[in-house]
Amino acid sequence: MAKATMMTGEGAEEIVEELGISHDIIHEHEELAEKYMKVLYALGLLSIAGLVANSKKHAKASLVSYIVLLLAVAGVVFSKFVGTSGGEIRHTEIREVATNQTNEIEHSEHHNDDH
Repeated sequence: MAKATMMTGEGAEEIVEELGISHDIIHEHEELAEKYMKVLYALGLLSIAGLVANSKKHAKASLVSYIVLLLAVAGVVFSKFVGTSGGEIRHTEIREVATNQTNEIEHSEHHNDDH
């Protein structure tokens, strides 16, 4: 599914660039997605290796299972970052820059209220 998602992302990139979205934001999301895809590929391969090791009662089967578990947790955390970076493309209110600007405005208003 990671590969299919990456393939559809190319078309989506063209569409949002036509809407005037910054290429830098799109590129950041694309880079995170490519790294996440590698994590998913590694997770898939290690999972298969774990299944084979468990079925053959290999001595390292439990070690592979723990590694797969850790990689799966890392994948879940990584997916949050990829999803958030994708959401920032169209939802400017969640971008870090927008948040920082809002905080500065609020801080400035509170400071002016004191005088």
